[in-house]
Amino acid sequence: MTTYAAERPLLPAWRGLIGFNMFTALALGAGGWFLGAWIGGQIAVGNDYLIATDQNDVGILMGYLFGLIGWLGGLGFFNYPVSRLLGRPATVREKESGGAARYFTLCTDHKVVGIQYFFGVGIFFFIGGLNAMLMRTELLRPVERAWPAGQYLSLMSLHGTMMIMMTSAFILGPFGNYFVP
Repeated sequence: MTTYAAERPLLPAWRGLIGFNMFTALALGAGGWFLGAWIGGQIAVGNDYLIATDQNDVGILMGYLFGLIGWLGGLGFFNYPVSRLLGRPATVREKESGGAARYFTLCTDHKVVGIQYFFGVGIFFFIGGLNAMLMRTELLRPVERAWPAGQYLSLMSLHGTMMIMMTSAFILGPFGNYFVP
């Protein structure tokens, strides 16, 4: 007697976009940011001293906090802790998905993490360089201002911090993750 294993049907291409991946993380992160900014705005509404100043950072702080939680939830970071809290047994995926999709999802393969790390640091390095170009835009003309003084100072501080941190992170982090398991 011969038995044959049933073949798994091919799933449509759009099914790869549903689930825990970078696109879901972007959607949940953006939604979390807007929700947090709205909640922060509701918290700061009663504070009259914040209205006339440029110091109403409650909405921004809450937006970043909720955006981070949404981003991590979209990537699937909370699957394991929530399943353990609900009493389910611990499971670790032994076989990761193959192909290019694994570079956009949460993965435990050290080489994939190293490549994700490399491109993530590269994006922030690019943003730091973009900040340098924005600073030069401010310095094109001596009189006209593209940004207020406080925003220019923040831009300059972000540029310096990003370039120093990303330059040091470009070498050790990605290559260490890629070559050392």
